Amino acid sequence: MPSYSLKWPSDFEDYVWELESKGWFTGLEITLDGKKSTPVFYDEAGLRLEIAHDISSLGCSVIPV
Repeated sequence: MPSYSLKWPSDFEDYVWELESKGWFTGLEITLDGKKSTPVFYDEAGLRLEIAHDISSLGCSVIPV
């Protein structure tokens, strides 16, 4: 059975402004079977901006799933 843990910032309530104003959040750390990952969470507007930025600067956008 896989071993996992979620580590939220101790001051997570202080990140609400980041979610609301920037449209994204990166403060969660996931550890799954010893491998760490830091996902990025976007609201709809933030995701649209990120994709538009990628396309204008790189010519494409890759969203890993």
